[in-house]
Amino acid sequence: MSHSSLAIYVYTAVYGGYDVIKPPELTPRPTQYWYWYCLTDGATSPPQPYQSRTVPCDLSPRRCARRCKILSHRMFPDAQFTIWHGGNVQLRGDISALLNLASATGVAVLEHSERNCVYHEAVACIDWRLDDTAVIKRQMARYRDAGFPNHYGLSAAFLIVRRHTLAIQELNDLWWHEVSTGSVRDQLSFDYCCWKLGIRPAIIPGDIFTGPYHKRFPIHKR
Repeated sequence: MSHSSLAIYVYTAVYGGYDVIKPPELTPRPTQYWYWYCLTDGATSPPQPYQSRTVPCDLSPRRCARRCKILSHRMFPDAQFTIWHGGNVQLRGDISALLNLASATGVAVLEHSERNCVYHEAVACIDWRLDDTAVIKRQMARYRDAGFPNHYGLSAAFLIVRRHTLAIQELNDLWWHEVSTGSVRDQLSFDYCCWKLGIRPAIIPGDIFTGPYHKRFPIHKR
């Protein structure tokens, strides 16, 4: 599949100086038609090839970063594809291959390698105090009432490739609604939103720590 005429954006977001972006280790390094951005409140200076773009936001730093992450079609309205990665993730290898994964389904994501159920992830988030317990429990109760099944699968949403179809724009908007009105832990809502819209993401090879296209550093800057 040729992507030479496309606008492809690789991006991350850092608010409040939470992460230090690492330069990618790419073979080969894409050049023309590829654009690299770190969306920020101005508290970080990313390495090349990233350009810093200030995106004002009056939410908490966590939700500001999530908003940039989720609403890829609003951040880059001229993009045909976007590749999102978390601020503690270093891209590597031939990432142009990721575009083929997302071409058919519109979205490709890593599978979580330790859990396969959103409800189990919710328990882990509560145990690790990653968000408000009552908020998480209400959200999971609502998903159960809607019929979202156990063990449906769990995506690791720190690496996402999207082809900006109308269906994926609808997915992004629904996902942001869930995060902005529920738990900031967006992995709790991504698979529910896909299920509700009848979207089955393609799977990026690798696990939550490493793979042919990424290396994840588990400790953020504090």
